[in-house]
Amino acid sequence: MDDTTCGLRLAHLHDQITQLTARRAEITDTINHQPQAPPPAIIDHIRVLLARVITNGTPAERKAVIESLVAEIRIDNEKVIPVFKIPGPAAAIPNDATATDDEPTVRTMVRSVGRTGLEPVTDRL
Repeated sequence: MDDTTCGLRLAHLHDQITQLTARRAEITDTINHQPQAPPPAIIDHIRVLLARVITNGTPAERKAVIESLVAEIRIDNEKVIPVFKIPGPAAAIPNDATATDDEPTVRTMVRSVGRTGLEPVTDRL
């Protein structure tokens, strides 16, 4: 076989081997570094914080805390399933009165759409 017959195929296979080798290294690294379960004190702290913010917090505070703790939202048929992320001991939670870090670890969206929204303002409304 000559280069024109199998050269392109060999180059494609070489690229595929490189990609698969990198993916294997990534998976091996993930297997070797399994995440640790958070200590019970962190879970209790988040539970108390959520109770305080939901009962006494402003809508903006509620939004910031929920955005910092929800990793994704899955929709399955007619169910909405929130997937939560639990911050580690050193991570700050927005609006947490006991947090010592001045800068939150998660950027939250604080702007809300005004009353005009996306439509132009009219005189009759």
